Amino acid sequence: MSEGHHPAPLHVIAQLLAAQQQSPQPQTIYRALDEVMKDEIGHILFTVLRQHQDPRELERLYTNHPKSYPVSGRKQIRPSSWTTQVLERGEVYIGATENDIKAAFPDHKTIADLGCASVLNIPLVYNGAVLGSINLLHKAGFYKPHHIGPARLLASFALPA
Repeated sequence: MSEGHHPAPLHVIAQLLAAQQQSPQPQTIYRALDEVMKDEIGHILFTVLRQHQDPRELERLYTNHPKSYPVSGRKQIRPSSWTTQVLERGEVYIGATENDIKAAFPDHKTIADLGCASVLNIPLVYNGAVLGSINLLHKAGFYKPHHIGPARLLASFALPA
């Protein structure tokens, strides 16, 4: 998506609906979301994380960079303003700079090595609970508030029925 504010075109929604009907799931829908969100919003790194409460961890379910971020990798959730905003309150987070990335993520060096210095975290909220997040990362200053609506709409396809 360039600098526009348009919603996802119907053919994009149809593509995601078709992916939901295929197997194996959830990998098929995650791959489709990766492709669609790259085209419609833009990203260098795309990950899907599941939140576990006991122990309090994030599990990586999907990534487009498996060498740097292997699937099924887990990391302990450490209390921070980011975890409060995204994982507890279920609010979108935009980090626009390398300093924002450093403040929010202990793996900021790996993120920087991929050429990323901004992030758009979309919490996956279902039935009042934050189940995880879809995370888009790109060059510095890439994500803006106008990306939030389309990203939330597209990310909703990752949620269970």
